[in-house]
Amino acid sequence: MAPSEWNRVLELFQAAIEAPPDTRTTLLDQACGVETGIRKAVEDLLRQHDSAGSFLSRPVWDTALAMLDAERFAPGSRFESYVLERVLGRGGMGEVWSARDLELDRTVALKFLRAHTASEMDTARIVREARAASALNHPNIVTVHGVVRSNDIAAIVMELVEGSSLAALRNTPVAVDKVLAIGSQIAQALAAAHEHGIVHGDIKPENIVQRHDGYIKVLDFGLAQRVIAGEMPGAGALGFGTIRYMSPEQARGESITPSSDIFSLGLVLFEFAAGKHPFADQAPAEALHSNLTRTPPAPSSVNPRVPANLNSLILAMLAKDPVQRPSAAQVAKRLDAAGRARASAGRRFWAAGALAACLMVAVTVGWLLSRTGNSPQFANLRIEPLTSQDGWETTPAFSPDGKSVAFTWAQSLEIPPQIYVKHDNDSAPVKLTDPREDGIIASPVWSSDGQWIAFMRAFKSSAAIFAIPSAGGEQRKLVDLKVVGMSDLIDWSPDGMRLTFSDLVSSSDRRLAIYVLNVRTGEERRQPFPHPSNSPIGIPNFLPMAARSRLSEWLGFGMTLCIRCRFRAVKRVG
Repeated sequence: MAPSEWNRVLELFQAAIEAPPDTRTTLLDQACGVETGIRKAVEDLLRQHDSAGSFLSRPVWDTALAMLDAERFAPGSRFESYVLERVLGRGGMGEVWSARDLELDRTVALKFLRAHTASEMDTARIVREARAASALNHPNIVTVHGVVRSNDIAAIVMELVEGSSLAALRNTPVAVDKVLAIGSQIAQALAAAHEHGIVHGDIKPENIVQRHDGYIKVLDFGLAQRVIAGEMPGAGALGFGTIRYMSPEQARGESITPSSDIFSLGLVLFEFAAGKHPFADQAPAEALHSNLTRTPPAPSSVNPRVPANLNSLILAMLAKDPVQRPSAAQVAKRLDAAGRARASAGRRFWAAGALAACLMVAVTVGWLLSRTGNSPQFANLRIEPLTSQDGWETTPAFSPDGKSVAFTWAQSLEIPPQIYVKHDNDSAPVKLTDPREDGIIASPVWSSDGQWIAFMRAFKSSAAIFAIPSAGGEQRKLVDLKVVGMSDLIDWSPDGMRLTFSDLVSSSDRRLAIYVLNVRTGEERRQPFPHPSNSPIGIPNFLPMAARSRLSEWLGFGMTLCIRCRFRAVKRVG
């Protein structure tokens, strides 16, 4: 379609959506005449405008267009060898049900196409495309098992994926590490499909599901199209895309290639990294026109936290010329490399901080031992191992009653550490935190009643303090921090009502200040600077109760960390 024809399509589309629905047919009759190609493009845009989105993942639509034309199924009804259980989603193209396969005794997803859609995609083509999609044996692609037909109704039988659509991640920036992990898995799925000559043609958040374990699954390869002799038929391509995520060549109705999927994925990654679509403030047709004619802004101009390597990759994927876009395999490789670089930088940061803390504590302990080593109360010191796991154990903290110890542990430096609690009468420690949560954990500290453990999570460019029940349960965010790594030690007040920590004064004032947080109300109060020079403030502590002398507290804490650094195991001295 030529640019002039495309502009005419957009003009007619805008006029049609502003007109009453019952007058659209007359409007198109008068405006298009014998120009059937332009009329079909306008009708495709109207259909997308009225019912955009994947019927696999969107909520049930309250519209007749979302229902099957010829048949209305109900839970418990039978379709060939399948018993329908519940509707997973409905949309303009049809509906999807979970169903029980009576022959193989398994639960699957059945995708029924509306009669209107099925007439545009003849049954032979549906079978052909499903057969091509079923050859895509990849962990990030939903498996297509086959096609079943009954009374002129065809359904594609697919793997049932339990999870949530990535559409839930819209409207707020996603953590960079998560963008890299999600994007890499999608790119790997596309690389596998492209290697088999299959282009998806409709990459968008609704067609991507994240399982409960964090694994990514790309849907709707059953409606993908096969590249024949290096070309993609252009006729009808507009009808199977989604307006906001179409590549320029797809929007023009031209032949599409694997590069078209890369453009759509670039828009998805932009939306996750920046927190919004590059043309989010425009109507669907206007956004599509912008995809054709305008250079998108840099993601980092919308969200300054987007790193340079991800920023440049997304812009390369959104190149107007398909030849200039990287391949899916190249995208996956660059996203993996960026993820490894960030993980390595995080490990170096925490390792350097741990080394500095150990050196400081070792000096303190050495000084204290030199002053107290000859005292009678230290004559019978012995070392008692509390843990025996292989790996990396750090930041031990004893419970107020001295019968339990909390610490962080990871089997290797490649794995983010988690908080564990070891009780005197237990043979093995119990894991408290969920490894599926983002961020690196540090500094567990017990409440005075032993019921809670507070700790910090660092998210590379941000951080927060959380609390989790010491007996196990859901973690609760207490307060966001303005800087990473400055609140390595948190102190809980003796009455258990408050936490103290250090953080920046503000994003513009880079000095550190002491804060006191009311755990019950969430009120955060910054303490005044102690003197006019406003010197930087480091690690704050509450004055303990009289029964706990500051000297004995520092002695016990210092010796525990020192022995941890030397023997790589949590041990108690006494």
